[in-house]
Amino acid sequence: MAPFDDLPVELTEAIIVITPLRDLSNLSKTCKRIRAIALRTMFRRIDFQWNSNNPRGPPVTALLRSILENPDLGKNVKEVVLQAVNYRGFQAPGFNGDILLPAHTHRIPAYDWEMFEKALEGCPCEEKGECDDPTTREGNLNAGIGVLISYCTRVESLSIDIELLMHNYRLPAMLRSTLYRYLGPWGKQSWFEKLNQVTITHTDAHYRTPRDHGRNEANYAENLPVPTQTYLYLFYLPNVKTLDMSFFPNVSASEGIQKDTLRHTVWPFPKAPLAFTLTTLRLRRSPALPETLMLLLATTPSLVTLDYDMFVPFEKAPVCLATLRQALEYVRFTLKDLAVRIEIFGDLIDEVGGLLSDHELSVPACVNALGSLRDFHALTSLETSFAVLFGQDWEPKRRPLTDLHSLGDLLPSNLQRLVLSDDLWAVSYLDCWTQLTALCVLRRFFAGQTLEGEWPDRAIHETRDRAMNWVADRAPEWKRATPNLVEFFLDFSKRGWVERGYIGRADQRESLKQVCIEQGISCEVECSTYDLDDHPCQTQTI
Repeated sequence: MAPFDDLPVELTEAIIVITPLRDLSNLSKTCKRIRAIALRTMFRRIDFQWNSNNPRGPPVTALLRSILENPDLGKNVKEVVLQAVNYRGFQAPGFNGDILLPAHTHRIPAYDWEMFEKALEGCPCEEKGECDDPTTREGNLNAGIGVLISYCTRVESLSIDIELLMHNYRLPAMLRSTLYRYLGPWGKQSWFEKLNQVTITHTDAHYRTPRDHGRNEANYAENLPVPTQTYLYLFYLPNVKTLDMSFFPNVSASEGIQKDTLRHTVWPFPKAPLAFTLTTLRLRRSPALPETLMLLLATTPSLVTLDYDMFVPFEKAPVCLATLRQALEYVRFTLKDLAVRIEIFGDLIDEVGGLLSDHELSVPACVNALGSLRDFHALTSLETSFAVLFGQDWEPKRRPLTDLHSLGDLLPSNLQRLVLSDDLWAVSYLDCWTQLTALCVLRRFFAGQTLEGEWPDRAIHETRDRAMNWVADRAPEWKRATPNLVEFFLDFSKRGWVERGYIGRADQRESLKQVCIEQGISCEVECSTYDLDDHPCQTQTI
């Protein structure tokens, strides 16, 4: 058997790629040839985590020293992951958005001061003094992150926890300076030139109960001092393909463009971006209203995947679903994968994130409807809810079921995957979608069936266990409307406890699944039940 250091470079690299990092570190010390190959793999991904439960932070200083002494190592870095765990300042009473990270996470030895300060001076900043760090020698966290990213000139993926962005003035300054040079007459710069994926994460701590999680998440969304400009800078990156961002802020787009200067007043530069390369946009737990989404989609002509997870307080209601539908028109010809989730929380926080007060129950949660997506011919995957698709204008008390649009009239013609969630079930005047109405809509769509006999829309004691006889009186709607449909998922995992009647019955869930299977469509139904005393939820998947 040939010695390892005599193997061809291609074979050596293949072995090194699958070698655990600890073993790879030892292997790199055997000879110069193997070390040169191993370092490329060892530095391909940098993953740092600051955990409040761990008194010792990650070895930031040692890594920075290695890169500063050998800048070529920074060119090997393709992915940077920076996380802060268990620094939940909002868990304390009177949370005002401040997150208390360690003051000094990496103390710099005196003999390294000069090297680190020169590195800081070389970081891109638009104006002198803009990025000065008075505690540089003590290992200022912002300074360390700035130096690290500025030396990783070929980084392709950056994932950073939002706690590390809220009071970070250096990274936004670096972005602004780099983009200023790129957009101006100076041409391209090396910083962020290869960056194609940016993820702003929200690392959940472990909460004792669902109630704790809902309360803390709601407080976070209302009080978080998010770096709005930093979010907006990302749309100007020259090669960005994926933006996956938690808590993207709501941006007022009412001012528009100044007539005298033609300067756009919302975006950080005189002209709005045109992100031709951006194909995936995910806004997670975002307070951004549909007006903000419209502002963003106007700049993304090539978007393929959109994940819009709106999480707003009830004071922002009503949410205009017609504006959401109008925003989607910007990407109608390119969009293949669409997920729309809407959660509105109230003053009293409970297991599902928000229990609405009596006053809030008198205010509409949303107006209009998303409506028909039949002309979205590229769309093959859709995740949404009955309440969003149909709106709240239809109520079984006022109008018969026959007046309701069929599901087939609303879905895109080339749809292959459909997910219907339990969004807005906690809103009392939308709870018709937790009862007989939803079940009738689904049976008519998948099997062309109607329910025989007289049934109240809401299950009562006399009808809860009564046998339900479904009669096929027409062709299944899906065959005409969505002939390519192969997968259906009914997701009651968040608010399944709200449903106490028909669609929550185990026999009806199993019957619906069998109907879909007979039509050649895979089907899953996930239903969660929450104990009102804060016991953990139980999830059942059929």
